[in-house]
Amino acid sequence: EISADNEDSITIKEVGLYIKSAGSYCGSTSSIEIDGIEYASDKYGLNVVVYDQANNCVIDKFNY
Repeated sequence: EISADNEDSITIKEVGLYIKSAGSYCGSTSSIEIDGIEYASDKYGLNVVVYDQANNCVIDKFNY
């Protein structure tokens, strides 16, 4: 399920995956949750998580 609001934030919900962007100008933090583990908690800016589906693991994460 993918949804968007009027401030350009996007939310993606799938089994084992939850991603919420903060939007361009709304001033909130984003969230990247994979299998119940949060990888972007309380971090502003660009958050990237590289996930290897073949091995079911996070390879790297980045915040800028």
